[in-house]
Amino acid sequence: MKQLMRRQMSAKLESRANLDPADTDLAAIARFVPEGFPAPTEGDVYVASALVCNDLVDHYSTRFTEGALQKIVELLPGTNLMTNHDEHSGRALPVGRAFGAELVRLDDGLYVRVRFYWERGTAWGEEMAKRVMLGIWREVSLSWWMASFTNSIDGAPMDESPYYAGQKLPDGQVVVGVMDEVVEVNEFSLVPRGGQKNTAIGPVRERETQTFEGLMAACRARVEKRDVGLGRYFPAA
Repeated sequence: MKQLMRRQMSAKLESRANLDPADTDLAAIARFVPEGFPAPTEGDVYVASALVCNDLVDHYSTRFTEGALQKIVELLPGTNLMTNHDEHSGRALPVGRAFGAELVRLDDGLYVRVRFYWERGTAWGEEMAKRVMLGIWREVSLSWWMASFTNSIDGAPMDESPYYAGQKLPDGQVVVGVMDEVVEVNEFSLVPRGGQKNTAIGPVRERETQTFEGLMAACRARVEKRDVGLGRYFPAA
């Protein structure tokens, strides 16, 4: 039976001169304001952007296909911005909202850029803006559902495969988990630290205390339990 899997992965905010919206930003944001309410002005919102995912092989030895990235671009506008993927506590309310997304080709691969906004002129909104501008809040994490997670060796579903992501084979190949058929973007969140290559500020991954072998062993254990990253497999409806 085909499975759906929910997963989360991190990237970072992009640097910019300021958080002021352009006229084109305001026009895009206005599409998400309920009918009957005035369109937002420059004094109502802050805007920012983030490179939220890419097609590189990440630190979990998984990667998106180009088709998956394109689907994420289509699904991101209107998606809620949360904090730490918290959807269940008493504070689990959105702090912002995506109003646009696009594919961008950089030197090392294909990326998804998300553009988002949040309120201006409130205590919370001003605190958030200050932390973003100071680089204290710098990374975001995507949460999505997908229907295809296969291995790069024979194309079989990972939960039915003898291989696991990150496994090094005798011929030198390294197994990669291929993520495709994205069906929903659940939300994206401000988080402490990212997980994809070339999206964190500074070489923090190389300074981690965990060894590569330890990370791969943990990854294999998650696959064997049908648990990958921070998501799980669920039967498709």
